[in-house]
Amino acid sequence: MRWFNFLPIFDIIDVNEQPIGRIEEQFSWFMPTFRFISPSNLIQAEASRNFWGTTYTVIDTITEEVIATMHRSFFRFKDDWHVKIHNPELFLQKGIDFRLFVVVMAFQTDRDTWVRSMNSIRNYSVPSNDSEKPEIATEEDFSNSIKDLQNELESFRNRMDPVEPKEEDFATVDAIVTEKLKEESENANPDDASLNKLERGYKVLLPLLTQEGLSPSQKSTLFLMMDHHLKSVK
Repeated sequence: MRWFNFLPIFDIIDVNEQPIGRIEEQFSWFMPTFRFISPSNLIQAEASRNFWGTTYTVIDTITEEVIATMHRSFFRFKDDWHVKIHNPELFLQKGIDFRLFVVVMAFQTDRDTWVRSMNSIRNYSVPSNDSEKPEIATEEDFSNSIKDLQNELESFRNRMDPVEPKEEDFATVDAIVTEKLKEESENANPDDASLNKLERGYKVLLPLLTQEGLSPSQKSTLFLMMDHHLKSVK
């Protein structure tokens, strides 16, 4: 890993100290994105994480075709990542070394562990590249931000129909959330620092709980996912 960079850059070598590729994190408003670069300095693909931190989708940067996904369960006691190659032909054509996937998954797990350890230390002030809280100066500020979001989310609880979420609802809601945040990211003002990234995300998502576009079970699923997500980043 290179130091003195605003965002992480990993130069990956094999056991014989031969380069197998480079991984560079790209700036994103909501969803961390890593770029895979070959030893010959060609961009092979990009992996973007969803809002919940459970899935990285690897796409061809030219055609935007999905090459692979790296996924872990939303509700989990440990990190068991699973990789699915959706387009084996394109994966081979791009010449992506699968070990680059391992680095991204390991880095995400390590980053989550670091964030949790920082959250357990009160009054700790440190800049961070993590997507949930890069603009927040102190732990107290972050805790207050989380409490405000939890209170706002709680106000929707009684409006939720007592519908048990279906398994397919999680995938549907995740796709809707990803699309909404993508639209918001494209329209975001980079000079607007009035909200941190977590607040920006929930400002987009909370209104979905009352809109007509989602079914009752999908709204219950979204509420459950946001509630769990806020508790996990606290």
